[in-house]
Amino acid sequence: MQNLRRRMMTPLLAATVATTPLLGLAAPASASDSAPAIPFGREYVAQEEEPWTWNPASISVTSTKITKKAFTLRSSAGCANRAHITAALSGPIPTENVWASGVGVDIWHGGELYDYTLLTNTRGNIWEGDLVVCGKDPAGAYRTELYAAYITGTGLDDPNAALYRTNVVTGGYTVKRPASVTLNAAPEPVRKGAKITIKGTVTTDGRTAGNTKVQIWFKADGAADYTLRTTVTTDAKGAYRKTVKATTSGTWKVVVPGTGTRNEVAAYDAVKVKK
Repeated sequence: MQNLRRRMMTPLLAATVATTPLLGLAAPASASDSAPAIPFGREYVAQEEEPWTWNPASISVTSTKITKKAFTLRSSAGCANRAHITAALSGPIPTENVWASGVGVDIWHGGELYDYTLLTNTRGNIWEGDLVVCGKDPAGAYRTELYAAYITGTGLDDPNAALYRTNVVTGGYTVKRPASVTLNAAPEPVRKGAKITIKGTVTTDGRTAGNTKVQIWFKADGAADYTLRTTVTTDAKGAYRKTVKATTSGTWKVVVPGTGTRNEVAAYDAVKVKK
């Protein structure tokens, strides 16, 4: 057992005083007309803890599916990015003596509850909904917790009211900012033994990326693999530069490794070396 801590069911508990849903509605399958709709959304994240205790539900979540687990988008992007979530329950959510219920997903980021999404009963014991990812969402890893819950009794003022929750199915997804890198290896062609200047710029989320590591690789013509030659760091303007000795014709590659908040990118430039 554990206290209800700012989770999806917080808006459910507030259903008696809320009149307008924020992002959507859901109601228990075959529920009576007295069962209220469940509002949810970011506004409820700031609500205080509720002094409730979870009881084991008579049903369970048997399977879940999410269609996308990685998003790469600029912070200026809107909220058109979505992943569809499907959950199967072992049976219908009880309706007898139940005044509110739902199936939802708590979304956690940085150790804090960030958002909610509520699923809708579409067929049988199948519940579905969309996970909406916006450009303004912080980059990084997100943890999802999907479960069903219901409240018995006649309302929050019912001294015999009790809160029931199924097993919690955890998952997750990532939000990363798009990076880009340019590469110019010059001069080309170049005589053997002469100097080649490898340079370019790196951006992340459309802005110059200073103090960023750039790997410089080379693959000689006819070789199977690239070999890491060196690593350089961009300056405050996102620019990098390295001078190398021309030895043989081949392709230069620069790689900006990905991080938890940035995708990996690479650029290529072939250089012919003349004897």
